[in-house]
Amino acid sequence: MFGSGRLRIGRIAGIDVALHGSFPPFLLLLAIIYGLGGGWREAAITLLSLLLLFALVLLHELGHSLVAQRLGVKIRSITLMPLGGLALMDALPRRPRDEMLIALAGPAVNLVLAAPVLLAFALAKGPLDLAVLLGDSLPARFLYANLALALFNLVPAFPLDGGRVLRAALALRLPYLRATERAVLLGRIIAGLMILLPLLGPQYLLLGLIGVFLFVAGGRELRGVRVDDLLRHRRAGEFLDPSPWLPATRDTAVGELQSAMAAREGLAWVVVDLEGGRYGLLSRRALLSACLVMPVRLPLAQLVEEGLMALPAALPLGEALQRLRGSGREAWPVQAEGRIRGVLRRDLLEARLEALRRGRRPEATGGSG
Repeated sequence: MFGSGRLRIGRIAGIDVALHGSFPPFLLLLAIIYGLGGGWREAAITLLSLLLLFALVLLHELGHSLVAQRLGVKIRSITLMPLGGLALMDALPRRPRDEMLIALAGPAVNLVLAAPVLLAFALAKGPLDLAVLLGDSLPARFLYANLALALFNLVPAFPLDGGRVLRAALALRLPYLRATERAVLLGRIIAGLMILLPLLGPQYLLLGLIGVFLFVAGGRELRGVRVDDLLRHRRAGEFLDPSPWLPATRDTAVGELQSAMAAREGLAWVVVDLEGGRYGLLSRRALLSACLVMPVRLPLAQLVEEGLMALPAALPLGEALQRLRGSGREAWPVQAEGRIRGVLRRDLLEARLEALRRGRRPEATGGSG
């Protein structure tokens, strides 16, 4: 059993396979609807057809996953949902060629599975054979399901496979984030048209639901790419705490902080040069406590528990955040060209990332010293 409403059903090629929590209720609901409307025999046939369809969806997702693994991308799991499947990757493939190969692998699996039935259709010798293939037989359902999965997924509506191929093609000449934004825009236009289809009749309701799913999923992945782009390409020096800070030496006395705090409203940090390239960092809370209880002549070096090597301002933001998380520290001094430029605060950075995940673009800040 997985958390987050997923039920583990097995493991294939080292990949966990799970059912989304909504999957069993979805099948039960369909069984009741078809059972009351067309009889329980029809309900059983429909459910078997759906199970066949989702077996093909699983093979489709395995096609993506095995090619991704071959290209060095780790696959955490495959989850089957009422509207399709999802292969969860540790990281998005950044090389356009790799993304194209991974995206095309799924539809290729369905086309390969459909090929024997298509061949039988081509070799059919009489109307009886054609009737079997074109009717409501199991081979016909197998053929139609595979063709539908392959062709529908090739529609350029991100995050469908066709949309990912489009994004990869755009990324050959555009930055990855810009390519994603354009692919998502086209995908949302197509999804919007699908959402309107049920207005033409109830037979298009499923396509309308898929359109809603694509619209939401495309936006969610775009936000993820924006976060990833921020962590990869923005630098620690661009996101410093805007609150005032003060440089000090190891011999600066606690008493001097009182006048400094009075002179600089909102002073949030003191960065203490401990010499040898190491620095101490004192927060406003520590400063207030020191001014109240410590001897006024006590040097600041006595208040610093650990000397830190300052983070380079040019360090990618993702690496800086990883350093903060791994150390459990609230903040870290940042330097450029041998001078302290400010303080990088973990809570501010996490808040900016969360805002980005919710669709709001964070603004870069600069430190003040």
